[in-house]
Amino acid sequence: MSAVPAVVAAKRHRLRELRRRAEERAKNEEAKVNGWFARFDADHNELLDRNELTKLIEYLEGQPLRFSGVDLIFQQAQMFDTTGDGRKDTKGFSKNAVSHAVKKYMDYAREQVRLKGTMQTVGGWRTSE
Repeated sequence: MSAVPAVVAAKRHRLRELRRRAEERAKNEEAKVNGWFARFDADHNELLDRNELTKLIEYLEGQPLRFSGVDLIFQQAQMFDTTGDGRKDTKGFSKNAVSHAVKKYMDYAREQVRLKGTMQTVGGWRTSE
């Protein structure tokens, strides 16, 4: 019967460690987003508008945007509250929403690259660009 308390203690320890790691990730994410806003929120309104978000993504990619994904992200944002004011809008992205917007764009860009590669090799032959 002494094995049961040891198993329970191990599980509790594991849960505490998982919580600690989650809190650490959240703090790191918050620091990253705060840095993005300090650098790219030009009008200091606590929202990244289309131009500010574009500059952020270009900074993260290290090159000009290759795809029109920012427009797509703003179109999809019309269905959600991205500013935290309780209304659906497209004024920009709050600190809480910007990480999700950046991830959406990066996913979109990766998929566009994959599709381009697929289309260039249609039928087993490589096309020129």
